[in-house]
Amino acid sequence: MGVIFLKEKLNPAEKWAVILICAGVGYQLWMYGQLPILALVMGGAFAIYGLIRKFIRFDVITSLFIETLWLIPVAIGAMIWLIMRDESAFSSADNLTRFYYILTAPVTILPLLFLPQQSKEPP
Repeated sequence: MGVIFLKEKLNPAEKWAVILICAGVGYQLWMYGQLPILALVMGGAFAIYGLIRKFIRFDVITSLFIETLWLIPVAIGAMIWLIMRDESAFSSADNLTRFYYILTAPVTILPLLFLPQQSKEPP
């Protein structure tokens, strides 16, 4: 994204990374006859996120709050849909597993608090 939209230059290590990514996608396409769609979507989403973060000037907590607000409707919709279909892992789990599910929130939030600091250009 940075090369295409921001006219950034790749250093040799980054060029090798792009070559390895293309080789991996090509190998998957050749061996399995299909693209690794999930990996490409996740990588693309992360790249778009990083690009957007370069232009947004909020502090870390405000940014995380805004990003979470965008995801709340999707999460609530998914929860309702799974509960209605009786496929919710949370409602059918034992108490220890529920505790682990709840523990995933801080484990996920902590890296997200530090990522925006790293995605900005160094001074």
